[in-house]
Amino acid sequence: KFHIICTDADNAGDVNIYASDITSIPGGTICNTVRMCADWNEIEEPSGNPYYRKLAVFCDGQDGELKARNDTGSYGESQMMIYMLNQITEPECPTKCAPLTLDKYEEHYWADLICDSQLSEGNLLEEPNSCILLCDNHLKMSIDCEFTGEGRRIGLTAMEKFLLM
Repeated sequence: KFHIICTDADNAGDVNIYASDITSIPGGTICNTVRMCADWNEIEEPSGNPYYRKLAVFCDGQDGELKARNDTGSYGESQMMIYMLNQITEPECPTKCAPLTLDKYEEHYWADLICDSQLSEGNLLEEPNSCILLCDNHLKMSIDCEFTGEGRRIGLTAMEKFLLM
């Protein structure tokens, strides 16, 4: 799930929606995802838009209702953030990493691969599974799917280089 940050446009301050004592959000407050997701691509070019590949909602100062912004990476997904009346839900990014074959480590007696769950058939690492690679019982790296700054998901390239040697 993607964390949400809210900013009160009038006072230019943060509104912590995760605080247990929060009862209302000031009118004009904008709440958006902190990270980008490549699947939220209704806006093709960033061109200075702060909601490129992000979702956002705002508190309408007229009626106090939360509403989806229409200048986000996905208007529909922004609406889903507030499908429960006046409650913001953290969205999930549907972008997935391609499965990664992990078998080159087997050629090295000193390498051990430890995963959260068993690899899929063909020694495939698939989400949400993750692994660590030990070399002579020392942590060499963790292997999982990561988000880039642009919201794309990638397997770790350093790990791929090592495992494909």
